[in-house]
Amino acid sequence: MRDASFTAGSGSAHLNETHDPALRSFVVSANRADAGFPIQNLPLAVFRSRLRGGDFRVGAGIGDLVLDIGEMGASLAAECGPAVQACRGVSMKALMELGPVHWARLRLGLSRLLREGAPCQREAEQHLHPIADAEFLLPLKIGNFSDYLASMHHISKVIRVKRPDHPELPQSFVWSPIAYHSRASTVRASGYGFARPRGQAGGKALYTKVDVSDDDSVKGMVRQTLARFGRVDGLINNAAYFREVKLTDFDQIDPAQWDRIFAVNVKGTWQCCKAVMPAMREQGSGAIVNIASVVAVAGQPGYLQYVASKGAVLSLTKGLAKEVGKHGVRVNCIAPGFVLTDATRNRPAEWQQSFLKARALSREQQPDDLVGTAIYLVSDLAGFVSGQTIVVDGGHIMY
Repeated sequence: MRDASFTAGSGSAHLNETHDPALRSFVVSANRADAGFPIQNLPLAVFRSRLRGGDFRVGAGIGDLVLDIGEMGASLAAECGPAVQACRGVSMKALMELGPVHWARLRLGLSRLLREGAPCQREAEQHLHPIADAEFLLPLKIGNFSDYLASMHHISKVIRVKRPDHPELPQSFVWSPIAYHSRASTVRASGYGFARPRGQAGGKALYTKVDVSDDDSVKGMVRQTLARFGRVDGLINNAAYFREVKLTDFDQIDPAQWDRIFAVNVKGTWQCCKAVMPAMREQGSGAIVNIASVVAVAGQPGYLQYVASKGAVLSLTKGLAKEVGKHGVRVNCIAPGFVLTDATRNRPAEWQQSFLKARALSREQQPDDLVGTAIYLVSDLAGFVSGQTIVVDGGHIMY
């Protein structure tokens, strides 16, 4: 942390006692000649123990261990109190906002706590965790950043993509460093991979069979996802019960089918949202996209059990968006029109034609027609969109 090692309260940039090369720690691995984190270093990170679990906290690296700073408040000087309290959060934002004086006080307190012969050694040892058994988060949430064109080759490639009509390199690019604005969609803590969109090198996928109406099955899906990728950035609730639904008068609907539809379409959506929320809450970000139906917006006779379930999904989306927005989680909904799939091909031809004729874009709707809207809603491009329903039906329903 820059400027955190000057004399606390002095306003001077001179190094203080924490940089004395003669200092040694009771953590043996910190005293080795090749130690990356000697007591003179003490880098900070947001971590938690994989073995013990719990909340992510701010810790300090020492040798091959990391100290949970938030647990050491009673052992540090009183002037370290505000910084220790800030270290109990899941990011370094609160600590950064305190400023250099508090950073320096915390660094000095940690240095004295971790030295050979420190009076609180035994207590500190109880809150040291092996770095090898720790998992880490980014210390701060990165929304976007500016990057610099790194070479003439890089600049030329960018120009050819951005301005194919004028591919020649402007003189301003030749003589001046040029920056461009970027989104940090794949910035992760060191040592962690990430899944790129399909078609990009290095993409990974995980397949798991899930019954969304079974809470244990849903939780298992999320556990496998976290074990493989370390986080959950987006959830699209697309599972639905529809194939077996036939055109039926509302007073002739089988109660068992009514219950099954609501167990999958409504309870299943709720259970999936519930299962990913701890990870999203911990990250301070996430995007959920629920798939409803245009029939929930416009109504449709003969399929009341399905229409009612998708209407419930619309309402669930709005209520959940209000509830989880404080955690940085967005919840939106897509209402597709009549999409041509294996589950809908057996519908009455006149019903299919009624949708086709009513559309501004008079063609059959394919599953791929929903992809662009779904990608938009889970991406940072929709970073200020929540609680909304987007109808994707080729211009049938307009409002």
